[in-house]
Amino acid sequence: VIDGQFLSSCSSLTSVDLGLPHVVLVGDNFLGDCSSLTSVDLSAMQSLTKLGDNFLLCCSSLTTVNLGHLRERVTFVGSNFMNCCDNVPLQDCRLLRMSSSAKKSTFRSRCVVS
Repeated sequence: VIDGQFLSSCSSLTSVDLGLPHVVLVGDNFLGDCSSLTSVDLSAMQSLTKLGDNFLLCCSSLTTVNLGHLRERVTFVGSNFMNCCDNVPLQDCRLLRMSSSAKKSTFRSRCVVS
């Protein structure tokens, strides 16, 4: 488990590559408001199934997100998933599964969630 506020508001952080294969849950505000962040690679987080609220919220410089196979494994996504990350291509922000408690209206408006 990565607790809430992990690497939140790190204005000088430019890239993140987390090789934490046994993390199951990422808490609220993970990498939120990191204005200089351009690249995130979470593909090695093979056990991740839950993303808390405000995941990558308002990372305005973000252009690349590698979720790897997380699209098939994540079963819960909190509110404001990648909201205000308008430079990330659509295919990088899609998730195939979503908890019924996560509302589509809180997702980045350009994201397609099925």
